[in-house]
Amino acid sequence: MYRATLDATACGNTNAFRNRRGATTFVATGLASLLAATPLLAQTASPVAPAGSAAQSAPKPAAKPNPPAAAAPSAAPALPPSPCAAATYRQFDFWIGEWNVVNPEGRPLGQSKIEAVAGNCALLESWTSTGGLFTGKSLNSYDRTDRRWHQHWVDAGGGRLVLAGGFSDGKMMLEGSQRDLPRPGETTIQRISWTPNSDGTIRQIWQSSTDGGKNWATVFDGKYIKRDALSAAPEAAKKEADKKPEATKKDAPKADAKAADPKKADAKK
Repeated sequence: MYRATLDATACGNTNAFRNRRGATTFVATGLASLLAATPLLAQTASPVAPAGSAAQSAPKPAAKPNPPAAAAPSAAPALPPSPCAAATYRQFDFWIGEWNVVNPEGRPLGQSKIEAVAGNCALLESWTSTGGLFTGKSLNSYDRTDRRWHQHWVDAGGGRLVLAGGFSDGKMMLEGSQRDLPRPGETTIQRISWTPNSDGTIRQIWQSSTDGGKNWATVFDGKYIKRDALSAAPEAAKKEADKKPEATKKDAPKADAKAADPKKADAKK
């Protein structure tokens, strides 16, 4: 009986131990699971700074302002108006173009090209006589200081003319005096006019005077015909313009170095 009682007591103790061990194991297992989950919670949870800490009291950095938009490229400054746009500077524009020049009988004397240069402040004349044996150039411009037109002519024969004047009575008239080479000590007045005609042609007359303007001798009389107009003219007009050059005049006035040479007298312009 004592043995049975002892065995029963031992058995009860054993069962109690087993129950306690099971509970301990359950608690240990739950604690281990809780500890294993703690790092994950620490990673996902936002830390809360204690009240009054520097992290809690520090102001948040201000947001950076957006950079200013790039300025649109400014337009190029407008060019100032040309000082030669006034009507006075345009009085000789009727001479601009490419021309065939003939005498009153229609015989060819040469060709002339007139073009605006220097910002439309001047006209450049390029003259070539028929056959190309005589050439010359002139620069023509309006001077606002004296309110006159000026021409400076230089040719392949060494001749030079300096003329001045203006537009009046429907034509451009330029005039100038120079020493007379054939007559030492004397001067010759040179006068040239350009008259625009209603048909688009221009008549140029060059005269000279050796007596102070009392009497005038014609050195050159030419008619300017636009080349494009000539190409569109009837066949008869073309044949007239293609005639042989006029024979040299032997009775040209000997007003100066140019006029003294009959070839130069008929070749100029």
